[in-house]
Parts: sequence; C-alpha cells; structure tokens
Amino acid sequence: MKIRTAVLSACLLSLASVSQGAITWQSAQNITGDSNVSTNGTSLYAYNFTTAAGTTTVNGVGFTNSNTFSVTGAYTFDFLSPSTGRATASDSSFNGGQFSALSSSYQALLGQSIRSTGGSGAGAANDSAFNAYALTLSGLTAGSVYEVQVWISDSRNLDPALLGLGHLDRGAGGPLVDYNVGNAAGNLGQYVVGTFTATGTSEDFVFDAFAAPTANVALLNAFQVRAIPEPSAALLAAAGLFAGISRRRR
Repeated sequence: MKIRTAVLSACLLSLASVSQGAITWQSAQNITGDSNVSTNGTSLYAYNFTTAAGTTTVNGVGFTNSNTFSVTGAYTFDFLSPSTGRATASDSSFNGGQFSALSSSYQALLGQSIRSTGGSGAGAANDSAFNAYALTLSGLTAGSVYEVQVWISDSRNLDPALLGLGHLDRGAGGPLVDYNVGNAAGNLGQYVVGTFTATGTSEDFVFDAFAAPTANVALLNAFQVRAIPEPSAALLAAAGLFAGISRRRR
C-alpha cells in the first residue's frame, strides 16, 4: 500500500488517514488520568515507546514497551519528507505540574516518545512543514471494524514557542490536537480516538509537524488498536444471551 506525503500548512500538526479505509476521528480530548485509555471491544495490540523493558499497564490495558521502528504484524513507523531521520524513546517528560499528578503507569506511558526529526524551515507562520511520519498498522482483517487511539503529549521544559497544535485529517475537517495544552513545562497534551473498517491487512495515518520553530518534532507517545464488534454481531450476541436466559427460566 502506498503512503502519500500529506500536504503541509502553517502552525499545525496533522494526522491524516492515507489508507483506502478512512479513519473517522473523534474530537481530541485532554489527557487527565488512567480512564482516558479505551477498553472498547477487544485489544488487538498496544505499544508505547520507551527504553524500559516489559509492559506498561494503564486502565487494565497492557502496552508493550517498544524501542524499535517496526514490529512484524503490528506497526511500522517511518519518517516522511521533509524529515530526514527518526528517533526512538526520546525523552519528553518533565517531572512537575500536570505530568507529576498522573499515576506512575500513565507517566511511564507518556514519558517518552518516538519521533520524526530533521526537517528544516525558518519557523515563520506561513512556512511549509518541518517533520512528518507515517504509522502503518498491520495484522488487520479486511471487513473488520477497529478503533485506534493515539497519544500526543510533550511535557518538556521548552520555550512555549516550540509547542504547537495538531490537526487530524485536515482535509476531511478533523479535530485540532494540542500536544501541550497551555504551552508550559509539565503540562499535558491530548489523545484522540478513531474508528475504521479495514479494507485489507493494514491501515496508515500520517502525522505532520509544521510552522513553529525548527526544533518542533513529530512525535507519538503511545497507541493502541482494538477490534470492535459490528452492531449486527453485537445484536446477535445479545439475542443469543437473552434466548439462553429465557430457556433457563422455563
């Protein structure tokens, strides 16, 4: 499946679906606590990007700690132009403010990130993009419905001028995403949930960092993919349960 480079514009970060089965994104939500982590349907896989080994569990969902750009049957992270490189598990934590109020497991989930770097530009409001990446989700079944949840948060002690907004599926009117709400050290970003019906075994989305100074990067803290039963399947399951209960009552 070919991944197209997203059109880049000023002052935003962008996530855009580039696969045939378009992702329908919900509004971005501020990161607040463990309950942010969706438990809809059944977990297919979940990853966070860190140098730590093992698994990070938040709200009962186990995120595999990863320090690689690709895991067979799960995901591939690759940079897109104008980026010239990528980095795993770069520190994005700041032990203070809103970040320190999170549970230790949620801090671990958001404390590091995978990044696309190296894009250049002057940082003017009308500049073209600086950094971009594509994340390919694998191991899907055509015709099945999935939910994808992504976290974009940078709590570092940075100049507020380096902190930007995001935009999911700009061309389709998707929501804005802020990866440091309030633009201050220790503040948190946002998470976004999207749903899609797979048209094949993989699905892609693109993240672009642009406008803002050149130190701005395209980052991803964590993501999960969950299989969601189709309404018809859920109704059939409910009908079967009801029938079983009725038979037992006779």
